[in-house]
Amino acid sequence: MAEECVIDQKRLWRIPEGVSDEDAAALPVTYGTATLVLDRRARVQPGETVLVTAGAGATGLAVIDLAVNIFKAKVIAAAGSDAKCELALKSGASHSVNYSRSSLRDEVKRLTDGRGADVAVEAVGGDIFKAALQSLAWEGRIVVMGFAGGKIPSIPANLLLLKNVSAMGVYWSRYQKENFPVFSSAISSALQYRQEGKIHPNIGAVFKLEEANEAFNHVLQRKSTGKVIISMK
Repeated sequence: MAEECVIDQKRLWRIPEGVSDEDAAALPVTYGTATLVLDRRARVQPGETVLVTAGAGATGLAVIDLAVNIFKAKVIAAAGSDAKCELALKSGASHSVNYSRSSLRDEVKRLTDGRGADVAVEAVGGDIFKAALQSLAWEGRIVVMGFAGGKIPSIPANLLLLKNVSAMGVYWSRYQKENFPVFSSAISSALQYRQEGKIHPNIGAVFKLEEANEAFNHVLQRKSTGKVIISMK
């Protein structure tokens, strides 16, 4: 951690008037990723149903925020506790599923009258990935953006075949090298949406620079929801 650094000027963005430093710090990775997931990869359409796993994490909450307020989609959030499900609902999700005590697949089917979700945004991995894949509707799309559970899943290709499902991934930082205009546009869009009051970043905790170790432990001990910020002031 440092108060100053040397960086290419093309990777700098002016913080718009009315956007706090904390909100600006919360936007790039989470909302940049969410924008690429929903727009460039899944191509979410108004009225579609989007399933979001790890729905109380920083990026999961960003996906919910954008899906509801920008893409006008319906969101089913999935998380591992009732408290996290409640946070996702407060952030705009229409429904939530606690996958630690309910079948994700069965609940999504129930909530969609048996149809399934049009899009699944998956960040847990392991068995949750498979359940999310099984929860998709005909010609659904699943977008992988991480493996928070620690287990990288294999994809049962028969499920892709039988329901004409598309599986894809998003690794946000890779766009810096491979397609910088897309990378830049995602951040600029997020800043504009925040300035216009269309999105609302969820900041779970703010630590001072001298509390950096506490901040990392807060995340490692899985106490965090939303974005954890370290203030350099």
